[in-house]
Amino acid sequence: MKLSDVSQLLTNDPGPFATAYADVSRVAEAGDDAVALTARAAHDDLVAAGAPAAVAEALQAALGASTSEGGEVARVVVASERGVGFQALVRGRRPQPSTSWGSLPDLGPWLADATLVTPFVLARVDHEGGSVETYADAAARPERSAEETGGDPNFLHKTGDDNREGSVEEEWKRSADAVAAEVERQVRSGPSLVLVGGEPDAVSELRQKLSHLDAEVVELQGGRRNADGGDAAFAEEVTEALRGQAVTAGLHVLEELKQRLGERAQGKSSRAASGVDEVLEALVRGQVDTLLIDPAEAAGTSVTPADQPGLSIGAVTTLDALPADQVLVALAALTDADVRVAHRGTLDGQPVAAVLRWDNTSEPEAPSASR
Repeated sequence: MKLSDVSQLLTNDPGPFATAYADVSRVAEAGDDAVALTARAAHDDLVAAGAPAAVAEALQAALGASTSEGGEVARVVVASERGVGFQALVRGRRPQPSTSWGSLPDLGPWLADATLVTPFVLARVDHEGGSVETYADAAARPERSAEETGGDPNFLHKTGDDNREGSVEEEWKRSADAVAAEVERQVRSGPSLVLVGGEPDAVSELRQKLSHLDAEVVELQGGRRNADGGDAAFAEEVTEALRGQAVTAGLHVLEELKQRLGERAQGKSSRAASGVDEVLEALVRGQVDTLLIDPAEAAGTSVTPADQPGLSIGAVTTLDALPADQVLVALAALTDADVRVAHRGTLDGQPVAAVLRWDNTSEPEAPSASR
């Protein structure tokens, strides 16, 4: 996933930063109280770690604010003395909250969940029409939403049994026409994955109309209007479908990394880096296309900016040793690299690896990590 909002934060704010990532679901009866307690605990932990009271209070307010979302959802918040600089929602439950106070945001726990979700369009269709929504990376709230009413909500009350089957079929088609047109409009904005749910006949009709679309269309079982427990079950089905897609995409990147590292071992030209030192150098040169990182493992290594020629982390100017995972993620954000979380065992035994934009032996002018 891209971290453009994090890049803006680091470009404009020298820190230090308070970070919290926690479950903020309100599905239980005492959901509001539970979230308030979670936010208060984050405040207390940050103050104990040395964060100014004003910073901890700003983070507490943002973490505990309403998400306007149903179902399970987690929130990450980053704050400094300049206020809350970054926050994002992620579908699903985060059972163990995490907090951090330091020179850089600590985004590893959030990334472990956020990189399991890809941008997608969600379409629900039946005889009345349907809804189409576009979701960004890991977002619990749609970036774009539209309701379509191509069908007739009163068609079931029409008389004339001889014409009933034909009438129903026409309603499915009209609904699918309207929803398909909106899906096409929203796919043009970027997502290449479309999830489709609703009434089976309308879904089947919609899939046919989307067969020419340059996007992967996945049919879900739920999504019917007014189904008992339908919204919660459908939300879980959406989450599982997205995780499956993200795992598949991650496997493709890991296979590419394995191939490139193999070429390098054979002395051929390579566009891959492995290990903290190699990946750090590639990030400083703006050379990384995709950063693959095991945050917990990378956190065991430290990086001292003053010891790294050319290393600049936006507005952050600390000379202290920093956790390697935080430095690597920050540089990935500043150089517009994609970020994926992976386990060390899949990264050539290293806590971090990278797929590069160009070969080490032919080096165009690189974008600066300080931009």
